[in-house]
Amino acid sequence: MIIEHKEKKDIIIITIEGSVVGNDVLELGLYVTNLLRDKPKALVMNLKDTTHLDSSAIGTIIMLFKMYEEKDIKFMLCQLNDRVFTISEIIRLDKIIPIYSTEKKALAYLK
Repeated sequence: MIIEHKEKKDIIIITIEGSVVGNDVLELGLYVTNLLRDKPKALVMNLKDTTHLDSSAIGTIIMLFKMYEEKDIKFMLCQLNDRVFTISEIIRLDKIIPIYSTEKKALAYLK
């Protein structure tokens, strides 16, 4: 798993490449939690290059969403590949976390 982020004004955009399983889940949780120090207005997690999320990764993403929500920071997902999108539909993740088809649409919502 490779995690990177960039900032556009007060919005943090995270990209995750590869599978998020096992010990990667802890790394993802710490990485995204540490970004709270920057006091962003929003966080967009782009999953276009994420090939697999296990159940603990999905649980961590939900926990991070709740953490950001408690601090009044918007948190959304975008560009889920077909496999991850299918899983998100089955578990109805879109009923908990906003999901956008593209990063551009997610950023447009924040304006």
